[in-house]
Amino acid sequence: MPALKEYLWALLRKLAAPQKPSPPDVLPDIQTRLSSEAYAVISHLLYNYSNVASLASIAASEAAPIPTRLAVVLDLDECLVHTQYAGSTYSYSDTVEVALSADYIVTVNKRPGVDAFLCSLAEHFDVYLFTSSEAGYANPIVDMLDPTRSIFRGRFFYDACVHTHGLHLKDLRRILPYMNQSLSHVILVDNNPISFLPQPRNGIPLPSFLDDAADRALPLVLDVLLALRHVADVRPCLDRVFHLATALAPAQSYVASTPEGSCSSTDNVLSESSDSTAMKAVFF
Repeated sequence: MPALKEYLWALLRKLAAPQKPSPPDVLPDIQTRLSSEAYAVISHLLYNYSNVASLASIAASEAAPIPTRLAVVLDLDECLVHTQYAGSTYSYSDTVEVALSADYIVTVNKRPGVDAFLCSLAEHFDVYLFTSSEAGYANPIVDMLDPTRSIFRGRFFYDACVHTHGLHLKDLRRILPYMNQSLSHVILVDNNPISFLPQPRNGIPLPSFLDDAADRALPLVLDVLLALRHVADVRPCLDRVFHLATALAPAQSYVASTPEGSCSSTDNVLSESSDSTAMKAVFF
């Protein structure tokens, strides 16, 4: 799978950009510190490229007697699209004007291949959206991506996240009551490593998208997802490729060790209640 290997190398290079140290007499706030450390750790993930190259055989060894249709949970901003705001300057052609309200229109950059990616996902997987943005902002953009409402089975927004230390964590347990799967059959695709803290072994990271017309991340992520369609549990397969649990362990430990934190380093899930009765969601 040479294309997949190239994608992972590109991911490594993009996330390996040197971090600017804080001035010695200025301590960053907790949110900045955790985000910075998580991105820095992701930048040198313990990729085992021999395992990446043999992902198909790994998946075959984990195959279930009766495969369960997987759920793929997608982030929105910098994953599928990038929204231009006032003052932004981009030379990018695949854009769409989206009205967030009657008097507020934004320009949205669509990630290369996003339409084909979403159509393919809907054919093979149960697809959900999970964004840390508010519904009022996200829904018009998702309506543009899915105008017939035939792709996303559900949409989860800011209030479905776990908010701690100024971070917005995506605990997949909070949306499981609305899905027909267990965590063994759920995959989160996100560009923000902080999102994976509750369940790092369920994650596929990808580089952030802004306006790179040569970006080819989505077709390669689709290859990974298709290779996992028949496994009994996605977590050991993803762990052998991305090692997110190991990479994010320091950030998990930090969150768990503070009064506001609730990450469990043993189960890689949040100990906070998964009750989701008050959160806003949309289903089709």
